[in-house]
Amino acid sequence: MRRRPANTAISPSRCPASQGAATRGGLCALSGAWHPAPRSGRAQAAVPPQLRLFGAPVGVIVTIDRRMGAGCFMDLGMSLMAFLMAAEARGLGASGIGAMANYGPQIHQALALPGDEMVVCGIALGHPDPQAPENRFRTDRAELPDFTSFRGF
Repeated sequence: MRRRPANTAISPSRCPASQGAATRGGLCALSGAWHPAPRSGRAQAAVPPQLRLFGAPVGVIVTIDRRMGAGCFMDLGMSLMAFLMAAEARGLGASGIGAMANYGPQIHQALALPGDEMVVCGIALGHPDPQAPENRFRTDRAELPDFTSFRGF
């Protein structure tokens, strides 16, 4: 039985990370068996940028033990936010990639993950490129009262 780290509320999870050649081309490079790495620039462009880890040199696959209860996803989410904020504080860029969860079986095969681990997301980690289109994209945000109600305050 796996246990959580001492003095933390983080649920048991694993985060396989790779760098260098293993992440060139993103997830495509993890397993040529399920998605051959494109050889040409045009074929590479057809792979969504998040599956190419936005060109980051380090990729992290975040998993959680399938036996964990729903509340453990909250714990994992908080630890992911802490990870992202720590990367930012150190001058790195990090982006959570929820789309990786859609490729759980392929990621399991590529990384030889145990069957009791559920792929939750990926994280691209590296030095940010402020000129990259994905880093300049901004969305409109609803105001707090448009999606929140406070009762009894």
